[in-house]
Amino acid sequence: MGKTAFNPITSQWSGKIGGFTYSVRDGNQIISKVASSKRDPKSVKQMQVRMRFKLASQFTKLWDSLLLTNLAKIESNASKGQNLIRKVAFHSTTAEDDTALLRLEDFENRFNAETQQVASADLMLLFTATTQSITAPDGDIVAYQIVAFDQNSTPIGYNVVTYVSDGTAKQIGLPLVRGEAVRYDIITFNTSTTGASSWAGPIGNINGNDPYSIDAEVYSVLMSELSSSNRVIHGIVTGSYLVA
Repeated sequence: MGKTAFNPITSQWSGKIGGFTYSVRDGNQIISKVASSKRDPKSVKQMQVRMRFKLASQFTKLWDSLLLTNLAKIESNASKGQNLIRKVAFHSTTAEDDTALLRLEDFENRFNAETQQVASADLMLLFTATTQSITAPDGDIVAYQIVAFDQNSTPIGYNVVTYVSDGTAKQIGLPLVRGEAVRYDIITFNTSTTGASSWAGPIGNINGNDPYSIDAEVYSVLMSELSSSNRVIHGIVTGSYLVA
């Protein structure tokens, strides 16, 4: 499996967004809503399911552009691909009373299991407040998305990068932000070639202030290359850190 280095103590955040409150409880990231005075067990269960689905949908909207490229050999239909991502995200959530939780590491493990794509043991992600780099074998295509969040856990900037690795550590490009970033999350994966590759890369580097409006057309050439028979797509690796 891939290797990621980050401090789990600094991988949580707090604040409010979209009517939900983000906080940390017993070292776990949680999303919660004000509990209803109605304590009917059926109603509580329904509320928990709705909260889990809402959290999974928000997560899918934020990350689907990158994750759809990882699904190039598995699901070429974007709508079906989004449904797969949302399903994995939903089953990566847990709920107790008025709280719902989705851990990035849990999603990573479930997504790789669902897609039967193993994270490359040769991909090294260093993602801390002091070091942000990716190392992959020479000739591998690497893709990553990094999202910045403010103190209220609102996404305020993103960066999507694809490049051909030369075998050395590559500095991760932090996104331009609208406001002050207090946390960064990343999802990355690499591909290996089993023969001659037609792609000379890199395709592009997208910087912006709105992580919900990534132009999927930027990935068209990459998707074509990844879906070719001479490319092996590896599983995803994730990381998160708070700004020091």
